[in-house]
Amino acid sequence: MSNWIDELLVDKSVTKYIAFIGELEFMRASESDSAGRTVRFRIVVPPDLQERAHPFKKATRRRRGKGGSRYEVGFAQVDGRQELLLEMVLLNWGSTPQGDWVDLALDFTAEKHPFMGCTRAAKDTPGTRWMATFVEKDDSEALINQEKVERLETVRKTGRNQTLSNVARVMTKNPRFHEWLREFEEDTDWTTKDADDWLKATLGITSKADLDSDGPEAVRAISNFHKIRTKFVEWQEAHGYETEQ
Repeated sequence: MSNWIDELLVDKSVTKYIAFIGELEFMRASESDSAGRTVRFRIVVPPDLQERAHPFKKATRRRRGKGGSRYEVGFAQVDGRQELLLEMVLLNWGSTPQGDWVDLALDFTAEKHPFMGCTRAAKDTPGTRWMATFVEKDDSEALINQEKVERLETVRKTGRNQTLSNVARVMTKNPRFHEWLREFEEDTDWTTKDADDWLKATLGITSKADLDSDGPEAVRAISNFHKIRTKFVEWQEAHGYETEQ
């Protein structure tokens, strides 16, 4: 199992692989030869986020022993010292008046069920709480880029390709972007080609398609593109323009 937690602390770009991060409260655990090892958690949600969708809504449940989204999960016990790094499979998820919950399956790699000794949540007794970070894996053991998944979902729903290269293409065609650039170089009559050349030169890329790359060489360009776009959006808002892009 890869120790991706150490990498996450060093390289913030790894956050694009995080499928869920948050606090979980232990509800129950079970172990049997037929069902294997399972655990149920309540998802602890801050009051200001209680109207949000279930965080595992788009994940795949296990059906008839097949499928189920697969994760590497890092656990750190709240008010405790125990830390765990586990392979887990999503069994089910749902909601009750008490909050959202998620069922997960574990393998038998460890000598004993790692959650069997936890305090179970009851009416007057909180369950053992954990901070958890989930990264999803595909069948080849590669981590799944959640940002790409979200973009593909947007395309499926709207028919619009929301890749960064397309966002950049729309931005460089925008007359307001040309107006913004004129504040830096007043003597230049900015065109779409000029804006496109300026953006690529500023980001150090040869093609806007480089913004869709997962390679390490693209990380700086992507970060700088977001900074430029943020400044442009702020400029539009300051001038009373609506910001659709």
